[in-house]
Parts: sequence; C-alpha cells; structure tokens
Amino acid sequence: MVERFEVVSVSVEEVLGRAEELGLVVREMGVLQGKGARHWHLTRAGERGVLELSELAGEVWLEVRSNRRGDWILGAVATLTKF
Repeated sequence: MVERFEVVSVSVEEVLGRAEELGLVVREMGVLQGKGARHWHLTRAGERGVLELSELAGEVWLEVRSNRRGDWILGAVATLTKF
C-alpha cells in the first residue's frame, strides 16, 4: 500500500530545503522509469523509514510505502506539506 500526499503551490526545491532544515538525509534517486518524474528518498539517520519525494511538470508529491514506514514520517509530512 502507498499513501500519497500532494504538496500544493510549492517547488520541489522548497521541499528539499525544508527537508534539510529538518535534518533529513536527502538522496536523489534519478528519474522514475516510465513516468519521467524526478525522484528522491528522504530518511532520518539511525531511524527506520523512507519518505519518497517526486516531481513531474511542476507537480510535487510525497509517498510512503507500507514496508518503509517510520515513526518520524507523519510529522515530517505535516511539516513538508505546510508552507
């Protein structure tokens, strides 16, 4: 299962900047095959979980896969989606 969170009216650069302010580790994963979307993995050092960030044609979204959940993720989503 995948939970998807839309990030409205904000650039991917702003989300990445806020992720770094939160102390998250940001790894660019390249381009999603078949979709052409740019894609990053956001993690917190020493903790479980991966928050995925994607951008395509100005649309920005976050996703959490059920097998990649972590206790820190929902708080990070709340911060990253409120500008």
